[in-house]
Amino acid sequence: MNFEGFSPEILLRYNFTYNFLVGAATMTKLARDIEAKGQTATETERLQHKAFVSGCIMQSVAALESDVWSLLFHGPGHHLGSDGLDKHSKDILNIVADTFEKGLSIMTKLDLILQLTKRKKLDTGIQPMQDLDLVISLRNELTHFKSLWTNELDRKKFFKTLESKDSIPPTYSPEGRQNFFPHICLTHRRAKWALDTVICFIDYYYNELEIKSPLDGYERKDITV
Repeated sequence: MNFEGFSPEILLRYNFTYNFLVGAATMTKLARDIEAKGQTATETERLQHKAFVSGCIMQSVAALESDVWSLLFHGPGHHLGSDGLDKHSKDILNIVADTFEKGLSIMTKLDLILQLTKRKKLDTGIQPMQDLDLVISLRNELTHFKSLWTNELDRKKFFKTLESKDSIPPTYSPEGRQNFFPHICLTHRRAKWALDTVICFIDYYYNELEIKSPLDGYERKDITV
């Protein structure tokens, strides 16, 4: 049916959560390919390797930040269409969305969203929350990187925790003393861990919200390394 002088407009909304995860997976694979070259990797490739690992960690956390923003402003279940939207929770979150956006950590936002909508707290003492906290802290170290002396880095408890999880350097690393961060810390295994942790958390969190994970509507193979 046509109406003279009327032009229908279809409004669409894009979400970067899955896109960021695909980017993270791609960069992890590129880092893995460089590590596979071992000592034959060129200096340029070694620089690219650190960039790919750092990029994966940053994009993994960006995926989570994107999803938290959508939860706050569009409501739980927004990805399922109007029939799947939890309208009551959306109304609650809309009241506090602007306040939550200012100065609160990602974990705090996630905890408060769960408390307000499901009347339960996020158990930060279990997995995958413990690893997620480390991933976010590592992202922050990279984003706000400060060049420190070795002994200053060694005193950071955060790096000691990461070192206990994985302290195997990249295959191209020279022999001798290497700072754990960034030289040993940033490997394709670390990138994969960051990506897998965020994916695992998103699935866990949506289960707590009693809503289908937004990742279920996409090809998991594209975010798997």
